[in-house]
Amino acid sequence: MFDQENNMPFISEKELLKQIPIPKSTFLKFKYEWVQKGNCLTQMGMFHIEGSGLNYWNVKKLFQWLLDYKIKQPAVFNNEVRDRDVANNVVLVLRNKGRRRNEKKQ
Repeated sequence: MFDQENNMPFISEKELLKQIPIPKSTFLKFKYEWVQKGNCLTQMGMFHIEGSGLNYWNVKKLFQWLLDYKIKQPAVFNNEVRDRDVANNVVLVLRNKGRRRNEKKQ
Protein backbone atom coordinates (compact mmCIF):
# COMPACT_ATOMS: atom_id res chain seq x y z
CA MET A 1 0.00 0.00 0.00
CA PHE A 2 2.81 2.45 0.75
CA ASP A 3 5.43 1.12 -1.62
CA GLN A 4 6.81 3.16 -4.50
CA GLU A 5 5.99 0.68 -7.28
CA ASN A 6 2.34 0.45 -6.30
CA ASN A 7 0.17 2.11 -8.96
CA MET A 8 -2.91 2.25 -6.73
CA PRO A 9 -1.89 3.66 -3.35
CA PHE A 10 -5.52 4.36 -2.42
CA ILE A 11 -7.08 3.39 0.88
CA SER A 12 -10.22 4.33 2.74
CA GLU A 13 -10.04 7.05 5.37
CA LYS A 14 -10.88 4.53 8.08
CA GLU A 15 -8.00 2.27 7.01
CA LEU A 16 -5.67 5.26 6.67
CA LEU A 17 -6.31 6.28 10.27
CA LYS A 18 -5.49 2.73 11.39
CA GLN A 19 -2.21 2.75 9.45
CA ILE A 20 -0.77 6.13 10.42
CA PRO A 21 0.05 7.40 13.92
CA ILE A 22 -2.26 10.40 13.98
CA PRO A 23 -5.24 10.99 16.23
CA LYS A 24 -8.51 11.22 14.33
CA SER A 25 -9.18 14.64 15.87
CA THR A 26 -5.86 15.99 14.58
CA PHE A 27 -6.50 14.57 11.13
CA LEU A 28 -9.97 16.17 11.06
CA LYS A 29 -8.43 19.44 12.21
CA PHE A 30 -5.92 19.33 9.34
CA LYS A 31 -8.79 18.81 6.89
CA TYR A 32 -10.93 21.56 8.46
CA GLU A 33 -8.11 24.12 8.47
CA TRP A 34 -7.25 23.32 4.85
CA VAL A 35 -10.84 23.89 3.70
CA GLN A 36 -11.14 27.06 5.82
CA LYS A 37 -8.18 28.50 3.92
CA GLY A 38 -10.19 28.08 0.70
CA ASN A 39 -8.48 24.92 -0.51
CA CYS A 40 -9.92 21.64 -1.71
CA LEU A 41 -9.43 18.28 0.01
CA THR A 42 -8.43 16.74 -3.32
CA GLN A 43 -5.21 18.75 -2.97
CA MET A 44 -4.54 16.74 0.19
CA GLY A 45 -5.22 13.49 -1.66
CA MET A 46 -8.84 12.78 -0.73
CA PHE A 47 -11.44 11.67 -3.25
CA HIS A 48 -14.92 10.20 -3.04
CA ILE A 49 -16.36 7.36 -5.12
CA GLU A 50 -20.07 7.90 -5.66
CA GLY A 51 -22.20 5.15 -4.20
CA SER A 52 -19.49 3.82 -1.89
CA GLY A 53 -20.21 6.18 0.98
CA LEU A 54 -16.49 6.31 1.79
CA ASN A 55 -13.70 8.81 1.35
CA TYR A 56 -10.50 7.41 -0.13
CA TRP A 57 -6.99 8.80 0.08
CA ASN A 58 -4.07 8.86 -2.29
CA VAL A 59 -1.31 8.08 0.20
CA LYS A 60 1.51 9.55 -1.91
CA LYS A 61 -0.36 12.83 -2.33
CA LEU A 62 -1.13 13.02 1.41
CA PHE A 63 2.53 12.27 2.17
CA GLN A 64 3.63 15.15 -0.08
CA TRP A 65 0.97 17.47 1.38
CA LEU A 66 2.20 16.77 4.92
CA LEU A 67 5.76 17.59 3.84
CA ASP A 68 4.80 20.79 2.04
CA TYR A 69 2.18 22.25 4.34
CA LYS A 70 2.84 20.87 7.80
CA ILE A 71 6.54 20.07 8.10
CA LYS A 72 8.28 22.65 5.91
CA GLN A 73 6.11 25.56 7.07
CA PRO A 74 7.47 27.66 9.96
CA ALA A 75 5.59 27.07 13.21
CA VAL A 76 4.78 30.15 15.30
CA PHE A 77 2.36 28.92 17.95
CA ASN A 78 2.57 25.91 20.27
CA ASN A 79 -0.26 24.09 18.52
CA GLU A 80 1.52 24.55 15.16
CA VAL A 81 4.69 23.03 16.62
CA ARG A 82 2.67 20.07 17.91
CA ASP A 83 0.95 19.65 14.51
CA ARG A 84 4.34 19.74 12.77
CA ASP A 85 5.65 17.06 15.14
CA VAL A 86 2.61 14.86 14.48
CA ALA A 87 2.98 15.30 10.71
CA ASN A 88 6.69 14.53 10.92
CA ASN A 89 5.94 11.30 12.81
CA VAL A 90 3.39 10.28 10.14
CA VAL A 91 5.91 10.89 7.36
CA LEU A 92 8.55 8.83 9.15
CA VAL A 93 6.13 5.92 9.62
CA LEU A 94 5.05 6.02 5.96
CA ARG A 95 8.67 6.05 4.81
CA ASN A 96 9.55 3.12 7.05
CA LYS A 97 6.56 1.09 5.85
CA GLY A 98 7.58 1.71 2.25
CA ARG A 99 11.16 0.64 2.96
CA ARG A 100 10.05 -2.54 4.72
CA ARG A 101 7.81 -3.50 1.80
CA ASN A 102 10.60 -2.85 -0.70
CA GLU A 103 13.04 -4.95 1.36
CA LYS A 104 10.60 -7.88 1.42
CA LYS A 105 10.36 -7.82 -2.40
CA GLN A 106 14.12 -8.14 -2.86
